[in-house]
Amino acid sequence: MGAGPERDLTGVIAEHLPAGPGLAAWLGNADPAEFSDWDLPGIAAAYRRVASWALAGELAAVAAIASRTAARDARADVGGQGRPDRVTAGAACEVSLALRMSQSGASWWTRLGVELAWRLAETGAALAAGVIDLGRARLIAEAAGPLTDEDARAVQALVLPAAGGQTTGQLRAALRRAVLRADPEGADERRQNAERQAAVSLHPDEVGTASLVASNLPGVLGAAMMARLTAIAAGMKASGAGGGIGLLRAVALAGLVLGTLPLTPAPPGAPPDPGISPEPGDPGSGGGPGSGGGPDGGGGRGGDPGGGGRGGRPGGRPGGGDGRRTSLVTARRGAAGRAGRRGRADAPTPSLPAAGRRVPCRPMVDRRMAGRRAGTRLETPVRRRR
Repeated sequence: MGAGPERDLTGVIAEHLPAGPGLAAWLGNADPAEFSDWDLPGIAAAYRRVASWALAGELAAVAAIASRTAARDARADVGGQGRPDRVTAGAACEVSLALRMSQSGASWWTRLGVELAWRLAETGAALAAGVIDLGRARLIAEAAGPLTDEDARAVQALVLPAAGGQTTGQLRAALRRAVLRADPEGADERRQNAERQAAVSLHPDEVGTASLVASNLPGVLGAAMMARLTAIAAGMKASGAGGGIGLLRAVALAGLVLGTLPLTPAPPGAPPDPGISPEPGDPGSGGGPGSGGGPDGGGGRGGDPGGGGRGGRPGGRPGGGDGRRTSLVTARRGAAGRAGRRGRADAPTPSLPAAGRRVPCRPMVDRRMAGRRAGTRLETPVRRRR
């Protein structure tokens, strides 16, 4: 950092003033360019405390709106200290108009104000004093939301003393431990309730892409799904596909959902798959016209040059030889292996299906039948007896 100006008394006082109108007035005449490098971090922290104090005042005003609106609503009830039992539609409308918020956003903001004003009053006081900021107050309120009032205050008492010196990640971990300690019997019930609300949602991104989010999945199921996507992506990476592991996971997910996931090639030099007989004319097949040593195309163990099926019978079926043949899957693997040996620097990067393009949906075929063409019958071929 540069030397900057010498240390000023304004920065020293700002570090020790409590959050409130005095600190806001003191910072109102301050110019960050005039402070030294030593004072600037304290000035930034002082602005954060003032912002927390201002947000606490806004939430207190919103909570008062909720209380007075509930008192005028015949369907709502107000407690002895003015705490409403619900956030009415009228309160959400008033907050929405005053703060230029959507109806759902205003309803959530009003519920947070009510929580910090009555149920979690100590958290609201810590926010007003600048000890914690809005993000930490929100984390505490969300973690205590499903609990009873007594358990919520117990969680608050456990995490609030150290919340101001923790990162948001550390505070989340402390809240999880505190919730389990305050209400261990309700942990399974809360998990089951959350799993019943599992959903898959699609959100548009700013650059024209989309985000597909699966939320509230069972933990074991989510971990297993991620492990499979990672394994498929790692196999694609090992076979020579370009791109990062994140892109390959996305390609694997799209392929699994749409049924377009290509077969992963084997490593270079892998032996052919035994017992897989491709269709006549497929790459790597032993049959087909002109491939068995005669014009009839009968390959395999034939005694006749003119082609033959088993035992040298003339006039064998086209492509009906029963010798060991390389499957279509092995041919594809060999091509991918050769591409991998040429170097991964020029390996093609897989891409997701483009928007508006018709996605071919091939059926997933068992490995034993992978040599057969898509769209053909999938039963195992039966050889005829002589």
